[in-house]
Amino acid sequence: MAESYYNAASGNWSTAANWRGGTNGDGTLPTSADDVYANGKAITIDQDITVNSLRTTAGTTAVAGGSFTVSTGGRTLTINSSINPGSSSCLTFSAASGNTLTINGSGLTINGSASSSIRGVVNSSTGTINITGNTLGGTTSSAAAVYNTSTGTINITGNCTAGTGSSSHGVQNASSGTITVSGLCTGGSGGSNGANGILVGTGTATIGSCIGGSGGTAAGAAVSTGSLTVTGSATGGSVANSHGVTISGAATVSVGSVVGGSNASANGVNNASTATVTVTGNVSGPASGTGVGLVLGAGTGSCVNVTGTTGGGVTVSTGSLTVSGTVTGGSASTITGITLSGAGSVTVAGAVTGGSAATAYGVLNSSSGTVTLNGSVNGGTVSVTALGAMNNSTGQLLCNGAVNASSVAPAISDNPASAGFVRVTGPITNSTGINAITATRLCLVAACDWTIAKAGTPPAYNGTVTIGLKGGSGGGGRILRSSIIGAIS
Repeated sequence: MAESYYNAASGNWSTAANWRGGTNGDGTLPTSADDVYANGKAITIDQDITVNSLRTTAGTTAVAGGSFTVSTGGRTLTINSSINPGSSSCLTFSAASGNTLTINGSGLTINGSASSSIRGVVNSSTGTINITGNTLGGTTSSAAAVYNTSTGTINITGNCTAGTGSSSHGVQNASSGTITVSGLCTGGSGGSNGANGILVGTGTATIGSCIGGSGGTAAGAAVSTGSLTVTGSATGGSVANSHGVTISGAATVSVGSVVGGSNASANGVNNASTATVTVTGNVSGPASGTGVGLVLGAGTGSCVNVTGTTGGGVTVSTGSLTVSGTVTGGSASTITGITLSGAGSVTVAGAVTGGSAATAYGVLNSSSGTVTLNGSVNGGTVSVTALGAMNNSTGQLLCNGAVNASSVAPAISDNPASAGFVRVTGPITNSTGINAITATRLCLVAACDWTIAKAGTPPAYNGTVTIGLKGGSGGGGRILRSSIIGAIS
């Protein structure tokens, strides 16, 4: 491609006499066959254009720097190869709300810079930029490919990928503007630190899907107190803290489905604050690897089904999780469907089933919180310790549906050394040689169906039992263990 460059101190693109070089020589406007350099000059694009590339890098003759600016709406820039910032940001749209700039091209990629805080495309006001093409963050710090500085709107039909430089995002919302990306947002690679496919900040964004990167702390999408909608999936990356979505404030986040990453600390969605996270589909661990699907923390969340794999499905500390579907334990030892690790709460509407490995619980309550299971609770398929639900500390496990031992595993157990309790509504179904319940502190509601519990020949029950609603009015006192053994064995 020919090198075309501007030769006046500043001026309009349409002034042919100011151009040098190019396919058609001096004094002619650039063509689709030209790589166009600002040459250190300030150029106002006052017409629709078609070129191969726009650059503020240095060329063979042109020097680095300068700028291209569109200050009015209604312009279409066809740039078939790339936008390349050098020592200064390349293209700026400065028009106010109600004005639109269209940027497209047959193979357009908008790049970030090798110079700090230099961007490919900047929306500096409140107007709208529509981009058809892909973006790629830069190789040094804060060199986002596309940058929204104010309350304007940027719509991208394409994919956004972070660069290798720290905070060199694929696209960045620096304020409370609006960004839409129809494609995939991918975190950075190499040694990138905090280089996200999209940084939403305090604004609003809607994207297709996102995946964490292969560089440190490189999320597919990052949001603080803004609003993020992921219509597709959020998947964790391959190195620590490269989450599919990372949340650092009281944001509102909606995701289609969530999958953990291959690294143990690369989660599908990681909520480090009090955000509200709605998953309209399912949450699972990865197909291979040990990342968790959703780390809810202190936030409020909901989803349909949860499945542990070689990585956990969901962890909750002091937050609240509601599951409208089913929960299944993992396929690797100690991997759970859901772990409640603090004083929060978990409510599950559907069936909860243990996994296919030792201690692969469907739900684990490991602290002082409350787990409410409104569907059936079922033992797992492989190990005697693959419980449907485990109450391991001082919290409550409230089971309002059927409790069913599998052929190898009980449905429910607890930690004999802890002060928590299990309440069961039933019915209770044992399996041959397997108790449905092995809890030591068990509360059975008065209407519990004991006749179903007589099935099979389980071992002797070793716990203490309360009849009635534990902790509420109408709760009875403990009765002799031998009478319970006689009633259900």
